[in-house]
Order: sequence, then structure tokens, then C-alpha cells
Amino acid sequence: GGNWGLYHRITSTVLILDGNDASEDLLIRRNAAYKMNISWLLLFQTLCLYQGFQSIKLTNFYIPPYKQQGDDVVLTCEYDLEGQSLYAIKWYRGDNEFLRFLHSKGPRPQVFLQSGINVDINVSNGKHVVLRSVTPSTSGVYRCEVSCEGPSFKSVSYQNQMTVVVLPNPPVITGQPQNSKPDEVINVNCTSHNAKPAASIEWYINDKKVKPDYHVEYVPTMNLYGLETSTLGLKFKLKSQHINEGKVVLNCTASISEIYWESQVAVITIDDEIIATMMESKRTSGQTIMESQNKLTVLIITTLVLWNL
Repeated sequence: GGNWGLYHRITSTVLILDGNDASEDLLIRRNAAYKMNISWLLLFQTLCLYQGFQSIKLTNFYIPPYKQQGDDVVLTCEYDLEGQSLYAIKWYRGDNEFLRFLHSKGPRPQVFLQSGINVDINVSNGKHVVLRSVTPSTSGVYRCEVSCEGPSFKSVSYQNQMTVVVLPNPPVITGQPQNSKPDEVINVNCTSHNAKPAASIEWYINDKKVKPDYHVEYVPTMNLYGLETSTLGLKFKLKSQHINEGKVVLNCTASISEIYWESQVAVITIDDEIIATMMESKRTSGQTIMESQNKLTVLIITTLVLWNL
């Protein structure tokens, strides 16, 4: 760019002054000019090298990935100019600038109105920007950009996605029977109402995460205000392995990233008579297996004895 052009002009002058001339006086003057140009060239290279070591950098930056609706948010963009002069600090959402601090204009910023962004200019500065009462429309990719004065006009930036979340109502389990028995089909739903974005739902049976084979998937629905309701069904045939201490504990959890988690529990009881029958069946089955093992052991010993006769 401009630096190479200057370097080219200096070296070109040096080459022209290096020509032969019959006049000794002219030759002396040319040699002096040659030395002066060499001095300027060395100074130019030294300045370029010094500029190369100077590098503006960000030292502390943070744009929160998630915030709740109604929260105030602090966007952080701290920097080290490393001896250079500040030109401007600019803040963007997406490609649209919403705040600008010009060093030459003093601490008062320029604000460019955008929907969903409410900057508190009384407490904001270039390094810390405060947004008041954020809503889902505040969400987006935020970026700060710090630049230096000329001649370098170097700049550095940082960006991150921020999503403003509307927390849902507590999850609700529907369709569960109060009582059941083995081989009956359990068909229940867990619903998380009015969130932005939609909550993710998971099912557990007796604290063990359910296999996807048991899931019944539903498409999230959206109301007039843009809030989403998500539902996940659970359908399976009740087996003895699902029963623990005479009951089956169903647990559904609703979550949105790391900012929200909530659960709901439903308990299905098994009749005492059925539990007693199951226990008796298990005991009888155990005895039958033991008797069979004993008979097999006697048969093996008898066979070995007869074989050795």
C-alpha cells in the first residue's frame, strides 16, 4: 500500500543517484544525496518495524449467551491500545451499528435506534454498555469493534450470540393412571407452556433416562405472542422391571440450555394383591430354578461315578 510506495520512491531515487558523471563536484553531491536517502530508508524501516510490534488487543470481553426477559445486560469490551491513540469504539447487532464512541467527540456516545435495544447512555461507556429490560427482540449477534487513529487505523473486534429467553410455566404431566398392573400400556404426555425458545423435554422412569423408543414426538406450537409450547409423550407396556417397591415413578424435565431446568413427577401405584402375586411368582420361580440345578448336579455326579466303574 502506501508504505511500499514510499519505499519504492526512496530506492528509485538511490538508483538514479548512483549513475556515473564526469564532474567530481556533481559526484560528491550525488554521494551525499545517496547517503541521505539511505538514512531516510533506514528510518522508514525502523518506523515500520516499531509499528509492527504495536498491536491493539482486547483484554477482557463478555457478551452473555443467554439472559432472561426483563433483565438488564452489561456488554463488556475492554482493550489495551499499547501506546496508540484511540479513534473509535463501535457496537453492532448483526451488521447494524447501534452505538458509537468517538474519542475526538468526548465521552458522550452516538446512539442509532434499533428495535429491542434500550441503551442506558448515563452509565455506559466504550468498555461497558448497559442494556435495560431486554426482550426476545433484543436477541442477536453482538459485536464490539475498537480502532486506533492513523496512520495504522488498526482495529480489533469480538462477537457472540445473545439470546433472551422467556421462561416457561412449570412442566405438566397428563394422562397418567393412579393405578396400573403389568402388561398395561402407559401413555402419558409432558408439556411445557409458553417459552421462547421452546423448552427441551426428557423422560425418566425410576430415575433412569427413557430410551427414544418410548418417546412420542409432537411439533411445538406457537401462540399469538410468539411463545412456544413443547410436548413429549411417553408410551410403553408396563413390565415387572419397571416396578420398584410397588410403584412406578415417572419424571419429566423441561430445560432451556443452562439458564432453565424444572421437573415434574407422577407416581403410578400397583395393587398390593398384584405385588404379592408377583413376589410369590418370583419366589416359586427361584425355587424351581434351584431344584433344577440340584437335579442337574446329581445327574452329573451319577454319570461320572458310573463312567469310572
